[in-house]
Amino acid sequence: MPSLVPEPRRGADLHFVLCDFGKLGQAYMETDPHEADRDAIVSGLISGQFTRPLKIIALQPDGTWRDVSTEIAWSAMKAAAVGGTSLPEGTLDFVAAQIGQPVTA
Repeated sequence: MPSLVPEPRRGADLHFVLCDFGKLGQAYMETDPHEADRDAIVSGLISGQFTRPLKIIALQPDGTWRDVSTEIAWSAMKAAAVGGTSLPEGTLDFVAAQIGQPVTA
């Protein structure tokens, strides 16, 4: 029987973003397995692809997972600064919660 877990691209971790949809609850966003690497998630955070992100987990090729929320938050903040881009409100809230201090656009 084939695995329900998509094969990562060349050993890369697959990232899943938990978002808050208010009264509708929370859910992990669907992501194309070929667009679920770290860089794609950081880019999605900067572009506002994820509505009110709460947590990001990385599924590793060996089947284990880990919470990478703080690492990704720092990466998004740095990438936005380097690119001269403002972070969307939901991403700002996520970054502030992860690094433990207020963040401005």
